[in-house]
Amino acid sequence: MATRKSLSIALVLVIVAAWIIILSTDESRLPAISADGIYYNPCCGVLALQGGELRGGNEAVSYVIERDKGGVYVLPKALVSVASNRLDIDRSAYPLKLRLDRERDPSSIEVMDRSNAPSYTFVRRNLR
Repeated sequence: MATRKSLSIALVLVIVAAWIIILSTDESRLPAISADGIYYNPCCGVLALQGGELRGGNEAVSYVIERDKGGVYVLPKALVSVASNRLDIDRSAYPLKLRLDRERDPSSIEVMDRSNAPSYTFVRRNLR
């Protein structure tokens, strides 16, 4: 009986420890303004980030900036990619991470090509 009780307590402790680990490894969110700026690619045009809103052409979508093991990235609420040599925002598709080159004052952002071609680098035009 004591062994069964000890086993139950140990199982509960393992479950609690697992939840603590899961909740504490959440990707950290950074201020949206940390990447504010106008980014340009000669092929695809302009991508603007301003206070949590990403603009490409006539479309806009909200975003957050987070960090994971691969570095800092912009996570929009919709898929932002390059299609037919232009920036495309697809609200019906799953969003992908747009990688920034660095956390403080990024100078470029990487946008994936929808056709699985190499990604496009948009370079910041208005450096602080």
